[in-house]
Amino acid sequence: MGRYTHLTLAEREEIMLLRHEGRSYGEIALATGRDKSTISREIDRNSFKVGTGRCYRASTAQRRYEERRLACARPRRLDDGELAGLVVRLIARERWSPEQIAGRIGLERPDLAVSASTIYR
Repeated sequence: MGRYTHLTLAEREEIMLLRHEGRSYGEIALATGRDKSTISREIDRNSFKVGTGRCYRASTAQRRYEERRLACARPRRLDDGELAGLVVRLIARERWSPEQIAGRIGLERPDLAVSASTIYR
């Protein structure tokens, strides 16, 4: 069994064209070299309602994929504006070390706790 890779825009375009021709999931799977379940999930996940039917468009599917991909990324600790501002102020103005900052924030604001290695990064 090969290693899984995400569908590319070119593969999504091929799926769109074959679907427009009225091909079945199995036929599309054979033509693209993907599993039938991959094709059915892709079409089900990224189709949208048009009138009484459903439509699959490659550009829309790619955009949705990219949005989902960004949404699942774990947020970085210092993306929090309040915490980042505090760390910058303590380093730049107060000349504190990352270890001092991590220790003091951990004592005074446990909800904003951050490690010294995160501050260094």
